[in-house]
Amino acid sequence: MVDGQRGEKGHWRPGGQQLAAIHGALGRLYVPMHSGGEGSHKQGGSEIWVFDLKTHHRIARWPMRPLHLGPVSAVQVSQDAAPVLFAGTDDPGVAVFDALTGQLRHMEKNLGQSPWLLLNP
Repeated sequence: MVDGQRGEKGHWRPGGQQLAAIHGALGRLYVPMHSGGEGSHKQGGSEIWVFDLKTHHRIARWPMRPLHLGPVSAVQVSQDAAPVLFAGTDDPGVAVFDALTGQLRHMEKNLGQSPWLLLNP
């Protein structure tokens, strides 16, 4: 059991417009998750969950509320050795996180519309 996965209450589901990002070398999957019912798949994530692709265990949960961020609609991760995770929020804005620790590095607000698709060259 990793990160208290057993015994969770609620119906957690992936949601948003861009549902996942993978860092290939680290073998990590980043997914915006929200507590919701059937048909809530377009609702952005109130948390970002991080999974280890080798073990299939969740290794972290990054709640957005303590950071005063709106739901996350899109995620993308850089593929370098010091990766950053970009999270498009419904505020609208783009939050930039350290992809290893979940620490918020920067928040770019007022982008005009909610970023629902993020691309990384």
